[in-house]
Amino acid sequence: MRAHSLSGLACHQEGTWRIDALAPSAAGSRGAYRMAATELPRAVLQAMDEEIAGDALDARGEAAARQHEWQ
Repeated sequence: MRAHSLSGLACHQEGTWRIDALAPSAAGSRGAYRMAATELPRAVLQAMDEEIAGDALDARGEAAARQHEWQ
């Protein structure tokens, strides 16, 4: 049996998860998560570009966002 890999983008909004992009990807690491710098399918990268608002958070900004449940 051949293993298939998927890459995707999911967003948590209003108490529920939605999948914004899901595409076949090359078999890579076997972990549940991948670093953002890894190769992703074009459809997933495009969905990420469309969802990004503002700059990435630093450690302090992420801690504050978590404390406020990412709101």
